[in-house]
Amino acid sequence: GSMSTEMTADEIADYSYSYYDEGAVSHLFRVAAGLDSAVLGEGEILGQLKVAWEQASAAHTAGPILQPLFRHATEVGKKVRTETAIARGITSVPQAALVLAARRLDGGLNGRNVVVVGAGDVGSAIANSIADTYSPQSLTVVSKTYSRAEDLCGKIESRLFSSGCAVFPADLAGLGEAVEGADVVFSGTASSSVVLDASDIRNPDGHHLLLVDVAVPRDIDPRANDIDGVELLDMDAIRAFAEEGVASRMAEVAQVKEIVAEEVFSFMSSVAARKAAPLITALREHADSIRVAELAKFSNKNPEMDENQSKNVEALTKAIVAKLLHSPTVKLKEASGTPKGERLGEVVQDLFEI
Repeated sequence: GSMSTEMTADEIADYSYSYYDEGAVSHLFRVAAGLDSAVLGEGEILGQLKVAWEQASAAHTAGPILQPLFRHATEVGKKVRTETAIARGITSVPQAALVLAARRLDGGLNGRNVVVVGAGDVGSAIANSIADTYSPQSLTVVSKTYSRAEDLCGKIESRLFSSGCAVFPADLAGLGEAVEGADVVFSGTASSSVVLDASDIRNPDGHHLLLVDVAVPRDIDPRANDIDGVELLDMDAIRAFAEEGVASRMAEVAQVKEIVAEEVFSFMSSVAARKAAPLITALREHADSIRVAELAKFSNKNPEMDENQSKNVEALTKAIVAKLLHSPTVKLKEASGTPKGERLGEVVQDLFEI
């Protein structure tokens, strides 16, 4: 944010929580999987995770442990979204409004005359989604601020191949005229009062006119529903529809948690193996240096040995060392990454002074 960068550790501590070791890995993998998001399974978090990783790399704070951890977390995020349905279905209100509207109109939004009221966040999200997903007959944007409607149209014009985007010349007062002849109207202004009154709506031929109110508080007079041919979908209907999607995604949570747990185990095992490997190497090198030194002493004391005997003695010493080290090596590898593994590691270092 814009706050000063000078902060003490204590100040930061009030706003943060800390996880260590496996807890930290598990937390990061859960976040990547979308389990901790306000909207379950949303995909934006993966982008944010990548940005955090890039920033950490640029600041040289992501070293040999964090680099593979973030790489693995990104893979977990993708795996979860590929193998489960956690991210399928509706993840936002504008998206829900569009899908629901497309279902209510036979044949969806393609070839329809669409009006979007409001060019703020909600209106923009809806207009952009329409341009990305559908091919309407016409798309008209109406806004209290004409220039914002023009900007929005300019941005999506190139994606509306068949129709282009038109800006309705009047402000919200002329809405009745703007919606005449439309098939579907999405309204999502930040207005504190109703912008489309029932008395403004003219639908003389009684054709199916779908009004979708995505504003809080309402943009469209609820009495519009009583007009012949007019159907009104409000936020209650849209939220209920979005929650249906969330319910089906909730069913995926158990499977996602299972994948996360498997991946945490796999990551911790690889870290443990990397930790155990140097100790095992050190133990073998220590034992071998003793063997080589003792063998040299033995050879000096027994100069009469021929080459064949020397080879046999060397083979014998190697076999004894290998046999002695076999069990400790296997035990260290098996227990690596567990508290027992750490205890054994300390004991080995202590006993053999390595």
